[in-house]
Amino acid sequence: MAVPSEDRSKYRKIVDQIAFSIHNGDMVSGELFLSRQEICDRYGISPVTAFKVQRELRELGYLNSSPGKEFIVNYPTLHEVAHSHELRKVRIIGTSSAIGDDCAFGGALVRGIREECKTQQLEFEREFIEQEGPPAVINCRRRLAPDEGLVLMLYSWLLPEVVALLLNNKIRSVIVNSVFPNRPAVLTDNFHGIGELLRNAAERGSRRILYAGGFSSSPVQINESERLEAFQIISARSGLQSEIDYSGNYHELIERIKKFRPDTILFCGDDPALHFRAKFLNFCGRNRPRILGFDDISMNEAGLETLTTYRIDCVEMGRCAVRQLLKGVGYFQVPVFERVKGQLVVRD
Repeated sequence: MAVPSEDRSKYRKIVDQIAFSIHNGDMVSGELFLSRQEICDRYGISPVTAFKVQRELRELGYLNSSPGKEFIVNYPTLHEVAHSHELRKVRIIGTSSAIGDDCAFGGALVRGIREECKTQQLEFEREFIEQEGPPAVINCRRRLAPDEGLVLMLYSWLLPEVVALLLNNKIRSVIVNSVFPNRPAVLTDNFHGIGELLRNAAERGSRRILYAGGFSSSPVQINESERLEAFQIISARSGLQSEIDYSGNYHELIERIKKFRPDTILFCGDDPALHFRAKFLNFCGRNRPRILGFDDISMNEAGLETLTTYRIDCVEMGRCAVRQLLKGVGYFQVPVFERVKGQLVVRD
Protein backbone atom coordinates (compact mmCIF):
# COMPACT_ATOMS: atom_id res chain seq x y z
CA MET A 1 0.00 0.00 0.00
CA ALA A 2 1.62 3.25 -1.11
CA VAL A 3 2.13 6.17 1.21
CA PRO A 4 0.72 9.48 -0.09
CA SER A 5 3.60 11.61 -1.34
CA GLU A 6 2.78 14.53 0.97
CA ASP A 7 3.06 12.20 4.00
CA ARG A 8 6.23 10.43 2.94
CA SER A 9 8.88 12.52 4.71
CA LYS A 10 6.66 12.76 7.80
CA TYR A 11 6.18 8.98 7.75
CA ARG A 12 9.91 8.31 7.56
CA LYS A 13 10.65 10.67 10.42
CA ILE A 14 8.00 9.06 12.63
CA VAL A 15 9.50 5.61 12.09
CA ASP A 16 12.93 6.95 13.11
CA GLN A 17 11.56 8.72 16.18
CA ILE A 18 9.68 5.66 17.43
CA ALA A 19 12.68 3.38 16.82
CA PHE A 20 14.83 5.73 18.89
CA SER A 21 12.20 5.86 21.66
CA ILE A 22 12.28 2.06 21.89
CA HIS A 23 16.08 1.97 21.92
CA ASN A 24 16.44 4.49 24.74
CA GLY A 25 13.64 2.98 26.83
CA ASP A 26 10.94 5.65 26.45
CA MET A 27 8.79 2.83 25.07
CA VAL A 28 9.31 -0.30 27.13
CA SER A 29 9.61 -3.76 25.62
CA GLY A 30 6.46 -5.79 26.33
CA GLU A 31 4.06 -2.89 26.66
CA LEU A 32 1.14 -2.29 24.34
CA PHE A 33 2.09 -0.13 21.36
CA LEU A 34 0.06 2.82 20.11
CA SER A 35 -3.11 2.01 18.22
CA ARG A 36 -3.47 3.17 14.65
CA GLN A 37 -5.79 5.98 15.74
CA GLU A 38 -3.37 7.06 18.47
CA ILE A 39 -0.59 7.28 15.88
CA CYS A 40 -2.85 9.41 13.68
CA ASP A 41 -3.74 11.73 16.55
CA ARG A 42 -0.18 12.05 17.92
CA TYR A 43 1.63 12.63 14.62
CA GLY A 44 -1.09 14.14 12.45
CA ILE A 45 -1.04 11.51 9.71
CA SER A 46 -3.66 9.52 7.84
CA PRO A 47 -4.74 5.97 8.77
CA VAL A 48 -3.01 4.69 5.61
CA THR A 49 0.30 6.23 6.72
CA ALA A 50 -0.19 5.00 10.30
CA PHE A 51 -0.65 1.47 8.98
CA LYS A 52 2.58 1.81 7.03
CA VAL A 53 4.41 3.00 10.18
CA GLN A 54 3.20 -0.03 12.12
CA ARG A 55 4.12 -2.44 9.35
CA GLU A 56 7.63 -1.09 8.90
CA LEU A 57 8.34 -1.07 12.64
CA ARG A 58 7.24 -4.70 12.79
CA GLU A 59 9.48 -5.62 9.84
CA LEU A 60 12.41 -3.87 11.55
CA GLY A 61 11.81 -5.92 14.70
CA TYR A 62 10.49 -3.13 16.92
CA LEU A 63 6.95 -4.54 17.21
CA ASN A 64 5.49 -7.99 17.77
CA SER A 65 1.95 -8.96 16.79
CA SER A 66 -0.45 -9.75 19.61
CA PRO A 67 -3.76 -11.62 19.49
CA GLY A 68 -6.21 -9.44 17.64
CA LYS A 69 -4.99 -6.35 15.82
CA GLU A 70 -2.70 -4.89 18.51
CA PHE A 71 1.09 -4.68 18.60
CA ILE A 72 3.53 -5.14 21.46
CA VAL A 73 6.74 -3.07 21.78
CA ASN A 74 9.85 -5.18 21.23
CA TYR A 75 13.46 -4.20 21.93
CA PRO A 76 15.33 -6.09 19.18
CA THR A 77 18.29 -8.21 20.26
CA LEU A 78 21.46 -6.89 18.69
CA HIS A 79 24.36 -9.15 17.83
CA GLU A 80 27.96 -8.18 17.21
CA VAL A 81 28.66 -7.92 13.51
CA ALA A 82 32.23 -8.36 12.31
CA HIS A 83 33.14 -6.00 9.48
CA SER A 84 34.38 -8.66 7.09
CA HIS A 85 34.75 -6.27 4.16
CA GLU A 86 37.69 -3.93 3.87
CA LEU A 87 36.79 -0.27 3.90
CA ARG A 88 36.51 1.00 0.33
CA LYS A 89 34.54 4.21 0.60
CA VAL A 90 33.92 6.98 3.14
CA ARG A 91 30.71 9.00 3.06
CA ILE A 92 29.74 12.16 4.95
CA ILE A 93 26.11 13.28 5.07
CA GLY A 94 24.79 16.71 6.03
CA THR A 95 23.39 20.00 4.82
CA SER A 96 25.38 22.40 2.66
CA SER A 97 25.19 24.89 5.54
CA ALA A 98 27.02 22.39 7.77
CA ILE A 99 29.52 20.59 5.50
CA GLY A 100 29.74 22.87 2.47
CA ASP A 101 33.08 24.25 1.27
CA ASP A 102 32.29 27.68 2.73
CA CYS A 103 31.58 26.34 6.22
CA ALA A 104 34.26 27.13 8.78
CA PHE A 105 34.18 23.81 10.64
CA GLY A 106 32.49 21.47 8.17
CA GLY A 107 34.41 22.64 5.12
CA ALA A 108 37.77 22.06 6.82
CA LEU A 109 36.55 18.72 8.16
CA VAL A 110 35.62 17.58 4.66
CA ARG A 111 39.03 18.69 3.40
CA GLY A 112 40.72 16.50 6.01
CA ILE A 113 38.53 13.51 5.16
CA ARG A 114 39.23 13.95 1.47
CA GLU A 115 43.00 14.20 2.03
CA GLU A 116 43.13 11.08 4.22
CA CYS A 117 40.96 9.14 1.77
CA LYS A 118 43.42 10.01 -0.98
CA THR A 119 46.33 8.88 1.20
CA GLN A 120 44.58 5.61 2.07
CA GLN A 121 43.34 5.11 -1.52
CA LEU A 122 39.69 5.21 -0.50
CA GLU A 123 36.72 6.63 -2.38
CA PHE A 124 35.03 9.66 -0.85
CA GLU A 125 31.51 10.99 -1.26
CA ARG A 126 29.90 14.05 0.30
CA GLU A 127 26.11 13.78 0.27
CA PHE A 128 24.00 16.87 0.85
CA ILE A 129 20.52 16.77 2.32
CA GLU A 130 18.70 20.06 2.59
CA GLN A 131 16.29 21.39 5.19
CA GLU A 132 13.79 23.07 2.90
CA GLY A 133 10.12 22.74 3.76
CA PRO A 134 9.67 19.42 5.55
CA PRO A 135 12.98 18.25 7.10
CA ALA A 136 15.03 16.06 4.82
CA VAL A 137 14.95 12.43 5.90
CA ILE A 138 17.35 9.53 5.87
CA ASN A 139 14.92 6.70 6.37
CA CYS A 140 15.15 3.47 8.34
CA ARG A 141 15.41 1.40 5.17
CA ARG A 142 18.64 3.06 4.15
CA ARG A 143 21.74 0.92 4.42
CA LEU A 144 25.37 1.59 3.65
CA ALA A 145 27.26 -1.00 1.66
CA PRO A 146 29.37 -3.42 3.76
CA ASP A 147 32.56 -1.74 2.51
CA GLU A 148 31.41 1.84 3.27
CA GLY A 149 31.98 3.96 6.36
CA LEU A 150 29.99 6.98 7.54
CA VAL A 151 31.23 10.23 9.11
CA LEU A 152 28.63 12.40 10.82
CA MET A 153 28.55 15.77 12.53
CA LEU A 154 25.54 15.65 14.83
CA TYR A 155 23.51 18.83 15.21
CA SER A 156 20.04 19.50 16.54
CA TRP A 157 17.78 18.92 13.54
CA LEU A 158 19.88 16.26 11.84
CA LEU A 159 19.97 13.90 14.82
CA PRO A 160 16.44 12.46 14.50
CA GLU A 161 17.00 11.85 10.79
CA VAL A 162 20.16 9.77 11.13
CA VAL A 163 19.47 7.95 14.38
CA ALA A 164 18.25 4.80 12.64
CA LEU A 165 21.56 4.59 10.80
CA LEU A 166 23.54 4.97 14.01
CA LEU A 167 21.46 2.33 15.81
CA ASN A 168 22.22 -0.18 13.06
CA ASN A 169 25.16 -2.26 14.29
CA LYS A 170 26.05 -3.32 10.75
CA ILE A 171 27.13 0.20 9.80
CA ARG A 172 30.64 1.54 10.37
CA SER A 173 30.46 5.13 11.51
CA VAL A 174 32.34 7.75 13.49
CA ILE A 175 30.94 10.92 15.07
CA VAL A 176 32.81 14.23 14.89
CA ASN A 177 32.62 16.92 17.57
CA SER A 178 29.92 15.09 19.53
CA VAL A 179 29.17 11.62 20.90
CA PHE A 180 26.57 8.92 20.34
CA PRO A 181 26.14 5.67 22.31
CA ASN A 182 28.40 2.82 21.16
CA ARG A 183 30.02 4.86 18.40
CA PRO A 184 33.63 6.04 18.18
CA ALA A 185 34.09 9.80 18.17
CA VAL A 186 36.69 12.40 17.20
CA LEU A 187 36.74 15.40 19.52
CA THR A 188 38.93 18.43 20.01
CA ASP A 189 41.32 18.15 22.96
CA ASN A 190 39.53 20.54 25.30
CA PHE A 191 41.90 19.90 28.21
CA HIS A 192 44.90 20.79 26.06
CA GLY A 193 43.14 23.92 24.82
CA ILE A 194 42.16 25.20 28.26
CA GLY A 195 45.63 24.38 29.54
CA GLU A 196 47.29 26.40 26.78
CA LEU A 197 45.01 29.38 27.35
CA LEU A 198 45.61 29.37 31.11
CA ARG A 199 49.35 29.03 30.60
CA ASN A 200 49.28 32.03 28.29
CA ALA A 201 47.24 34.02 30.81
CA ALA A 202 49.74 33.26 33.58
CA GLU A 203 52.69 34.20 31.34
CA ARG A 204 51.00 37.54 30.65
CA GLY A 205 50.78 38.25 34.38
CA SER A 206 47.20 37.23 35.08
CA ARG A 207 46.50 36.10 38.62
CA ARG A 208 42.73 36.33 38.70
CA ILE A 209 40.82 34.60 35.91
CA LEU A 210 37.11 34.22 35.33
CA TYR A 211 35.59 31.48 33.17
CA ALA A 212 32.43 32.54 31.31
CA GLY A 213 30.23 29.72 30.05
CA GLY A 214 26.64 28.85 29.23
CA PHE A 215 26.36 31.16 26.22
CA SER A 216 25.65 28.41 23.70
CA SER A 217 22.27 28.77 21.99
CA SER A 218 21.96 24.97 21.68
CA PRO A 219 21.83 22.37 24.49
CA VAL A 220 25.17 22.01 26.30
CA GLN A 221 27.36 19.62 24.34
CA ILE A 222 30.40 17.60 25.33
CA ASN A 223 32.85 20.35 24.31
CA GLU A 224 31.36 22.95 26.60
CA SER A 225 31.09 20.59 29.59
CA GLU A 226 34.66 19.35 29.07
CA ARG A 227 36.00 22.90 28.87
CA LEU A 228 34.35 23.77 32.16
CA GLU A 229 35.76 20.64 33.81
CA ALA A 230 39.22 21.36 32.39
CA PHE A 231 39.12 24.92 33.72
CA GLN A 232 38.18 23.75 37.21
CA ILE A 233 40.97 21.16 37.34
CA ILE A 234 43.80 23.09 35.69
CA SER A 235 43.13 26.45 37.35
CA ALA A 236 43.04 24.76 40.78
CA ARG A 237 46.52 23.31 40.37
CA SER A 238 48.02 26.34 38.65
CA GLY A 239 47.80 28.66 41.66
CA LEU A 240 45.53 31.12 39.86
CA GLN A 241 42.60 32.70 41.64
CA SER A 242 39.60 31.62 39.62
CA GLU A 243 35.85 31.92 39.53
CA ILE A 244 33.18 30.61 37.18
CA ASP A 245 30.16 32.43 35.80
CA TYR A 246 27.86 29.99 34.04
CA SER A 247 24.81 32.21 33.84
CA GLY A 248 24.97 32.67 30.08
CA ASN A 249 23.82 36.24 30.71
CA TYR A 250 26.10 39.16 29.85
CA HIS A 251 24.52 41.50 32.42
CA GLU A 252 25.04 38.99 35.23
CA LEU A 253 28.58 38.47 33.98
CA ILE A 254 29.27 42.21 34.34
CA GLU A 255 28.12 42.10 37.97
CA ARG A 256 30.43 39.13 38.64
CA ILE A 257 33.33 41.01 37.03
CA LYS A 258 32.73 44.07 39.25
CA LYS A 259 32.90 41.89 42.37
CA PHE A 260 35.77 39.56 41.36
CA ARG A 261 37.83 42.05 39.28
CA PRO A 262 39.55 39.47 37.08
CA ASP A 263 42.69 40.15 35.03
CA THR A 264 41.43 37.79 32.32
CA ILE A 265 38.09 36.39 31.19
CA LEU A 266 38.18 33.05 29.38
CA PHE A 267 35.07 32.44 27.30
CA CYS A 268 33.84 28.99 26.28
CA GLY A 269 33.84 30.06 22.62
CA ASP A 270 34.92 32.83 20.27
CA ASP A 271 31.47 34.22 19.47
CA PRO A 272 30.53 35.20 23.05
CA ALA A 273 34.07 36.52 23.61
CA LEU A 274 33.81 38.81 20.59
CA HIS A 275 30.29 39.91 21.46
CA PHE A 276 31.28 40.76 25.03
CA ARG A 277 34.39 42.65 23.94
CA ALA A 278 32.46 44.68 21.37
CA LYS A 279 29.35 45.45 23.44
CA PHE A 280 30.13 45.16 27.16
CA LEU A 281 33.84 45.64 27.83
CA ASN A 282 33.42 49.39 28.47
CA PHE A 283 31.13 48.57 31.40
CA CYS A 284 34.04 46.95 33.25
CA GLY A 285 35.58 50.25 34.34
CA ARG A 286 39.19 51.37 33.99
CA ASN A 287 40.90 48.06 34.64
CA ARG A 288 39.36 46.20 31.74
CA PRO A 289 40.19 42.47 31.71
CA ARG A 290 41.89 40.68 28.86
CA ILE A 291 39.50 38.52 26.79
CA LEU A 292 40.32 35.00 25.58
CA GLY A 293 38.26 32.79 23.27
CA PHE A 294 38.17 29.18 22.12
CA ASP A 295 37.60 27.62 18.64
CA ASP A 296 39.00 30.08 16.04
CA ILE A 297 36.66 28.74 13.37
CA SER A 298 34.28 31.69 12.86
CA MET A 299 34.14 33.00 9.31
CA ASN A 300 34.35 36.75 8.62
CA GLU A 301 33.85 37.50 12.30
CA ALA A 302 34.69 41.12 13.11
CA GLY A 303 37.42 41.25 15.74
CA LEU A 304 38.58 37.66 15.47
CA GLU A 305 41.84 38.79 13.91
CA THR A 306 42.78 40.45 17.23
CA LEU A 307 41.47 37.78 19.64
CA THR A 308 43.80 35.35 21.41
CA THR A 309 42.13 31.96 21.20
CA TYR A 310 42.67 28.23 20.77
CA ARG A 311 42.35 27.05 17.17
CA ILE A 312 40.63 23.71 16.64
CA ASP A 313 42.34 21.58 13.99
CA CYS A 314 39.27 20.67 11.93
CA VAL A 315 41.34 19.24 9.07
CA GLU A 316 43.15 16.80 11.36
CA MET A 317 39.84 15.81 12.90
CA GLY A 318 38.68 14.79 9.43
CA ARG A 319 41.81 12.74 8.84
CA CYS A 320 41.42 11.12 12.24
CA ALA A 321 37.81 10.17 11.46
CA VAL A 322 38.93 8.19 8.42
CA ARG A 323 41.62 6.41 10.46
CA GLN A 324 38.97 5.51 13.04
CA LEU A 325 36.86 3.90 10.33
CA LEU A 326 39.86 1.91 9.13
CA LYS A 327 40.30 0.49 12.63
CA GLY A 328 36.83 -1.04 12.34
CA VAL A 329 35.77 -0.65 15.97
CA GLY A 330 32.87 -3.04 16.63
CA TYR A 331 29.48 -1.76 17.76
CA PHE A 332 29.70 -3.53 21.12
CA GLN A 333 33.32 -2.70 21.87
CA VAL A 334 34.14 0.19 24.18
CA PRO A 335 33.94 3.19 21.84
CA VAL A 336 37.14 5.07 21.14
CA PHE A 337 37.05 8.80 21.81
CA GLU A 338 40.10 10.25 20.10
CA ARG A 339 41.00 13.83 20.89
CA VAL A 340 42.85 16.05 18.45
CA LYS A 341 45.11 18.84 19.70
CA GLY A 342 44.73 22.31 18.27
CA GLN A 343 46.98 25.35 18.54
CA LEU A 344 47.14 28.46 20.71
CA VAL A 345 46.86 31.59 18.55
CA VAL A 346 48.12 34.77 20.27
CA ARG A 347 46.82 37.94 18.62
CA ASP A 348 46.91 40.64 21.32
